[in-house]
Amino acid sequence: MRIANRLAAILLALILIAGGLLVVVQTVSALAGQGWPIPESWWTDVSSMAVSDNRVLTTSVIVALVGLIALIGQFIRRRPRRLPATRPDGQIWWLSRRSVERRSADAATYRAGVQHARVSVRGQPDQWQVHLSGEVAPHHFDAAEQSVRDELASVGAPAEVAVTTSLHRLGRVA
Repeated sequence: MRIANRLAAILLALILIAGGLLVVVQTVSALAGQGWPIPESWWTDVSSMAVSDNRVLTTSVIVALVGLIALIGQFIRRRPRRLPATRPDGQIWWLSRRSVERRSADAATYRAGVQHARVSVRGQPDQWQVHLSGEVAPHHFDAAEQSVRDELASVGAPAEVAVTTSLHRLGRVA
């Protein structure tokens, strides 16, 4: 969605810049006492066009839709790309959300034996919510959550981070 939002904003910006440049050119040529610098036939056609003309209506609708899409795209909540963490000396530094997810999943896999471990970090940068899912032996459920908490502590995550799990029993191998 970010790419579509940026493309819509760029298209709207280009349309507005083109319209603004036309106004500037007209103003400068009027102040200089010169005629319209663009060929007269084009200017006559545009200046005599009625607001109810289909071309004006179509252009207005397209510009309004692109602007509305760009505006709505700004209000859509997204998962943060970076998360704040505290260094041992008390300074705040930023971690990649995906890096935190990968490291936590690896910790659950290698320390607690979780198979198909997936970790997702949600919430806002100041209020993390970490969710662990996967398959593990029943007696390792607590160890899986603790391994994720230990990994979060090692990267400097706030201590009050909520860690939830949806772990399933590891199936028997036949």
